[in-house]
Amino acid sequence: MKTVYVQSDYIGSNSTDTFINCTSLVGGAGTKYDPTFTDSTAARIDGGINSPGYFTSISDKPLETQQKNESDISETTGNELRSIETPVKEPDELESDSKQNESESQQ
Repeated sequence: MKTVYVQSDYIGSNSTDTFINCTSLVGGAGTKYDPTFTDSTAARIDGGINSPGYFTSISDKPLETQQKNESDISETTGNELRSIETPVKEPDELESDSKQNESESQQ
């Protein structure tokens, strides 16, 4: 886990080892994991040197990304949006589809 997004009104619980071994954790202002700072006081939005924390404000979360091809899907986390392209039909195909629908509705 590297980034934890929370709302500004987040209230955590008291714990002595909340972040023990979370070595990849980085707060929104750049506060990096410190093995001596693992209790619940670190469970706040990172305010930098004066108010360090391991959380990032949800308002700082980047917009979801759109996937454009199948080769990118293996690298997603499941939260990304995927665009699905519908093939464009030629005018004669549309006319053919319309006639087929008419025929089916008359049956």
